[in-house]
Amino acid sequence: MERDIISIQGSTDEESWLKFEKDFEKFKNAQYGINISCIGGPIKYANMIIEKMKQNPPCSSDGGAFIASSGLYIYLQGFKRDCLAESDFLIHRHRDPETNFFLPEIKGLELESFKMVSERTNLTIEQVIKFANANNGEGTKFRGKEVVDLGFAHNIVRY
Repeated sequence: MERDIISIQGSTDEESWLKFEKDFEKFKNAQYGINISCIGGPIKYANMIIEKMKQNPPCSSDGGAFIASSGLYIYLQGFKRDCLAESDFLIHRHRDPETNFFLPEIKGLELESFKMVSERTNLTIEQVIKFANANNGEGTKFRGKEVVDLGFAHNIVRY
């Protein structure tokens, strides 16, 4: 079955939120997929996109070269998740939007985001936090078979 695609490229910021909202209105009653290659961005925009997706979840997520942080949270919403062998996935600590320093504690939106990662992958919440805290909060990058083994993606594909 042919499906419509909503593309999220670059960053999860106000511009990508407005584009997503416009595209979603066209497909809100149809089967659609997400194509994402995203460095992340403010969590509030990712959460706005995810809340909108809950009205009609995507049937699939196709991952591009880099899927990081809040982009990963969006990617994980797909029922069927594919990525490239060279796709990099990154999970890390959240930064304070005012100071750009890592938040002192894992709580609130950061904790909820990490719980969602745990629920949609093969990782425990403790593992998610450990990976996020690695490298002084810069996190852990995953690629290839490891992405499938950990449950981020279901398949590695060639386009």
